[in-house]
Amino acid sequence: MNVGNVTATGDDITITSAGAIEELGADAAADITSAIMNLSSATGIGAAAQLEINATTLTNASVSGTGAINLSDTAGGLAVTSATTNDGAITLNATGGDLDLTTVTAGGTGRNVTLTTTSSGNINVGNVTAAGDTVTATAADAIEELGADAGADITATNINLTADSGIGAAGQLEIDGTTLTNASVTGTGAMNISDTAGGLAVTSATTNNGAITLNAISGNLDLTTVTAGGNNRNISLSTTTSGNVNVGNVTATGD
Repeated sequence: MNVGNVTATGDDITITSAGAIEELGADAAADITSAIMNLSSATGIGAAAQLEINATTLTNASVSGTGAINLSDTAGGLAVTSATTNDGAITLNATGGDLDLTTVTAGGTGRNVTLTTTSSGNINVGNVTAAGDTVTATAADAIEELGADAGADITATNINLTADSGIGAAGQLEIDGTTLTNASVTGTGAMNISDTAGGLAVTSATTNNGAITLNAISGNLDLTTVTAGGNNRNISLSTTTSGNVNVGNVTATGD
């Protein structure tokens, strides 16, 4: 099913395809516009090229067979209740608003999750999973937990997090990862991350102007490079239940 300009302003659109759901033509405008959207297919949603939507809530986006999801909301932010693939990568973007993610799960091997906000907006994560693969989140503003619980908000072997105004600054962000390849705050904002199980290797964690708090539960916390920039921006490192804190280059100059 190929969509060019499908609109139900303020209402619901439900699309179910035996094949894929793709854009008809190629432009930057919204291909589907509605308040609430439900998209189901067998072989992909925007897999051939990014599908643009203008919605308040993406209640469901699911691919039941082999195929990716690639969706971008064009304005005002997007709340994603559920986005899942059986065997495919997931790419989600929101322009000019928050990207709120209740459940995002990429199934299959080598199937990564990529999350972005552009112009403005937080990425707020509830349960984002790419088991054995990579989750990358890049926020124009902050990366924060959606809600508050002790469960992992992001689960993946490799995790990359970049934000302008904080990562877990409003409340501790829980992850379940093997390697935190990169966590960086480019503007002013703190970083507060806890790994929920098995230990964590941190390749790089840096702030331009913010404190850094890192914790690992039941395993080692291995730190290659950790640098807190700014004045009175301290670093706090801990392991709980068990585990060493193994330091390579940890720096909070003057703090």
